[in-house]
Amino acid sequence: MVTLIFLPNIIAFLGITSQLAGWMQNLISHTYPFRSNLFSVPQVLVINISHLIYYPLPFCQAPLNTSTFNDLDHHQVAALASCFIPVDKSSEQINLRTELAKPLQQLQESARKIAEIQHECKLEVNVDEYVESTVRPFLMDVIYCWSKGASFAEVIQMTDIFEGSIIRSARRLDEFLNQLRAAAQAVGEVTLENKFAAASGSLRRGIMFANSLYL
Repeated sequence: MVTLIFLPNIIAFLGITSQLAGWMQNLISHTYPFRSNLFSVPQVLVINISHLIYYPLPFCQAPLNTSTFNDLDHHQVAALASCFIPVDKSSEQINLRTELAKPLQQLQESARKIAEIQHECKLEVNVDEYVESTVRPFLMDVIYCWSKGASFAEVIQMTDIFEGSIIRSARRLDEFLNQLRAAAQAVGEVTLENKFAAASGSLRRGIMFANSLYL
């Protein structure tokens, strides 16, 4: 039996303001409710509040609601997921290889659609600024090559972002991939679950995940 949660009851119980109610309505637009104002429990599980630490909602749901990640190998998945991670902005022009450029374009289109829906829900949002702030492709090439086995010395030559920032971002990315894996598992997306797990595993090696950088 599928448990359903009635959205207006949540709003009344929490004393949610009109702005937050707009956000809730925005979430409805991205969770495929069974009926108006209803969430199923698996859909609620996908809206993992812990993502608010690093990742914008409902944009962090995009990997589970679209086929963007389904057509990628786990190295591409790791690279594309890095766009969700806050990182210092590179001053260099980004020239991505073909296997990354198309997925990035799809992710940017998803971000744009989400921003447009937010605007329709009476939320103040600048569409172009939203896309730029939520899709950060500055480490895509670095993460892709690291996932495929490149050395740390090689990947730090691919960007002007500080080495410490690269390491912190890689560790945050690993955490995010594990959250996505858990969300995929919760909704029964076995293929995505395995891809997120493989992507996470491909990152955890070398100096980026050493217990001490002085070893």
